[in-house]
Amino acid sequence: MEFYTIQKAGSHIKFCSEDKALSNAGGWTEELDYVPENVLDLRSNNKKFLVHVPDSFYHYFVDLCIPILAVHSVEPDAEIIIDESFFYVTDEDSSQEPPSYYNFVYEMMDNLGVKYKTIKAQDLPMLINNFIMPSDVAFFDRFLESSVFLKDYIEKYVVDTNVEPYRKVYLSRLAGPNTPGLRIDNEKKLIEYFASIGFEHTDQNHFANINDQIKFFYETKIVCGLTGSGLTNMLFMKDFQTVIELVSLMEFPGPNDLEPIKEEIHDFYKMMAFDKKHTLVNVVNANKKHEDLTKLISNQMDTLRNL
Repeated sequence: MEFYTIQKAGSHIKFCSEDKALSNAGGWTEELDYVPENVLDLRSNNKKFLVHVPDSFYHYFVDLCIPILAVHSVEPDAEIIIDESFFYVTDEDSSQEPPSYYNFVYEMMDNLGVKYKTIKAQDLPMLINNFIMPSDVAFFDRFLESSVFLKDYIEKYVVDTNVEPYRKVYLSRLAGPNTPGLRIDNEKKLIEYFASIGFEHTDQNHFANINDQIKFFYETKIVCGLTGSGLTNMLFMKDFQTVIELVSLMEFPGPNDLEPIKEEIHDFYKMMAFDKKHTLVNVVNANKKHEDLTKLISNQMDTLRNL
């Protein structure tokens, strides 16, 4: 199988040569002002890129796979050190299966000959040198570089590029861990509505592996979904397709119950669609009521029929 050779970027990355003690106990990496007695010693003469595996489909591809490809394009001999501490954490007796995309990043690195090792550093601080972290990759823009560092790799890895997209797909959030009603009051009713206008329904549990998922969305000409990680699947579509984002507020609780929920509108998917040259249609999901949302869509059916 022929694999994509990453285009070499012209930017320079400055590695930290000093020994640094780092902690990842809280799920994020921070520098310690002392060296603990017991550490995971990662020091070597090799250049190293230290990353952790995110527990979100969006961040897995955008903040893990793409930066690895970007760094590898500039420093092909750098070793990728992946902390798996907070991804797919289950009890030993759990029957939960890992996500379908679990092995993608490792298969990608194997295929491209990237040197890497995995660690679990949640309980043991790290001592490391000659390294960078994602925040140190100054040339990398996680949205506008995605076509260079991921799109072409995906196309040459598993997809028949002669396929003419034909699917119209509604992406459901029902299979995820999200609280019911967080983005819409009744998503089952929303699924029924989109089925009535010719959309098939899918969710993350539909796919046995990432290869099937990429193939499915490469055959998709219109994808629609509430704002959220599922829209990341547009990266697997051919360029110049259509994305309908049901624009919803992203809600984040404060650090304690006394603080109000923080609401944000994210532009992540707008930037991703721009990069893929997709037509992006935004439908406002202001009050999370499926009846109001479907009425708004119905009023624009003449426009949607022409997509």
